[in-house]
Amino acid sequence: VVNKMDKVGADFGKAVASADRGPRRLRGMHAGVVQIPLLKETTRTSEVYQVATFDTHDTQPPDGDFVGVVDLIQRKVVEWGQGGDQAAKSRSLCSSDTFFNEAEAQRELLVAAVAETDDIVADAYLNEEEVSPAMLREAVRRAAVAQNLVPVFSCAALRGKGVTPVLDGAADFLPSPLDAGAPPTTQTAHPSPPSPTQKKKKKKKKTTYTVSLPSEHPVGHPLRSDLLALAFKVIHMKGRAGGGGDGRVVFCRIYSGTLRVGDVILCRDACDSSPDGRKERVAALLDVAGGAFARLEDGAGGPGTICALVGGRT
Repeated sequence: VVNKMDKVGADFGKAVASADRGPRRLRGMHAGVVQIPLLKETTRTSEVYQVATFDTHDTQPPDGDFVGVVDLIQRKVVEWGQGGDQAAKSRSLCSSDTFFNEAEAQRELLVAAVAETDDIVADAYLNEEEVSPAMLREAVRRAAVAQNLVPVFSCAALRGKGVTPVLDGAADFLPSPLDAGAPPTTQTAHPSPPSPTQKKKKKKKKTTYTVSLPSEHPVGHPLRSDLLALAFKVIHMKGRAGGGGDGRVVFCRIYSGTLRVGDVILCRDACDSSPDGRKERVAALLDVAGGAFARLEDGAGGPGTICALVGGRT
């Protein structure tokens, strides 16, 4: 995401070009611009609309206020007023638009980039056939899931401009839990104690065995009933010492099962040497929305929920 497009001197093309030459390119990933910024330059006599294109040879970025975006996949123009995304208006790209040719040229670059990684689009592109929005959207998603393409968006998050299309793009192009799967996990077990007839041996270090659980779905699959959640961030907040904790708030993502207030959960991490893990009681579950926290509805979260746990002691 190219953010802060409302700032003076924001150069969309240079930002995309620098990202396309970075480490992702070394791993075989290409930048695919799926939307371009729409700029409006107001003079005393007229209003001129132009788009910021992905052109590495452009030394001077276009001037103007960031007033919208052009969706290259759908061929739509999204403009917003003072209310940002709340006042957004969408319309089809017209041949009468002053930026029509530039937008079509950028769409061709996107189709060419996708054709390098997707056979369906490649066939249509080589045969000079029209690539429909549905075909292009599905191909971009396949390329993104396979980590061959990085969809590029533009926005001004602080002003609330272009945030909604970015979230829609995350839902359309990023892998779902079924595509990505759960983080690597292991189930541990201890060897069975020796029978009375066996001689006692010297104590050895505890052995960890990987046990495959017989189930229709793998560990962490959303349809499994057992709880699996990944804690990825810990912060301390005053006034959040629920259940006698120290104000520790743990952000987590639930992969399978249901997490409820009052549950006692088993916590393990890579640095934990205890085979049995640590037990923690969930004092509260908070819904995370930017910098605001609110009690999670129904006091429970299911697969796909990103929430914050309160009440941890360790």
